[in-house]
Amino acid sequence: MSVIQQPAYVLHSRPYKETSVQVTLLMPQQGKRFATFRGVRQASKVARQKQAWLQPFQPLQVAWQASPANQDWLMPNHLEAYGQTHWLEGEANLCGLYLNELLYLCLPLAQPCETLFVQYIQTLQVFSQKMSDVSERRQQQAWLLRQFELHLLQDLGYPLQAWLAEQAAGFVAAEPIDPARRYRLRPQSLPAYADHEPEVWDLPGYALLALVEQNFVTERRALAPLKVFLRAHLNLFLAGRPLGTRHLLQALLTNAKDAS
Repeated sequence: MSVIQQPAYVLHSRPYKETSVQVTLLMPQQGKRFATFRGVRQASKVARQKQAWLQPFQPLQVAWQASPANQDWLMPNHLEAYGQTHWLEGEANLCGLYLNELLYLCLPLAQPCETLFVQYIQTLQVFSQKMSDVSERRQQQAWLLRQFELHLLQDLGYPLQAWLAEQAAGFVAAEPIDPARRYRLRPQSLPAYADHEPEVWDLPGYALLALVEQNFVTERRALAPLKVFLRAHLNLFLAGRPLGTRHLLQALLTNAKDAS
């Protein structure tokens, strides 16, 4: 049997039996996979070290024996840290956990996601950078989340940005996009129930231009409508499952606003 080795990140973990941990991993060529790490909750120094590695935002290297028996659940026989942990604090930590929750709930099993994996690492790297200006930091985090959501939709077989570019080209052919006008952007492939809140498929012209042109620096007012618009598309893949990190982040921002 051949050995498969992959870089990986932990998306989700839970205790299993007395000494093991069940983990959902994100890997570039293997995609999202379930794995059981045996013995990592024992009292030995080696076990404690491995358990410390099985945390969010820690780059890992895992290896296992390829066999038909472990198609659904991997049983890695090698685990090591593969670089420094991305240290995320406060709101940045919640943003990172939001990415993990999206990937955990939306990605299908064992679908390669090499481009998305790189985007995930790059996003964590920026989240880990310290910024003294709170307003600038929150704006940067919001744009990074929107960009990652677009990349995730692309990996889910839903090339929203390409479709929006085509729509924008059509609008421009008829007349220039008016920043003050609202545009209905509901792909025909969406299921009928997606029309229960038709306004979520609307974008103001300035937000449409910011999204198509990737102008995520100067067009700050586009953040709020893009958040609603992209959330509507992601909700189609979440199938009604709530995101706990959304509520936590909203509560944190509300408390910070009340305290200021």
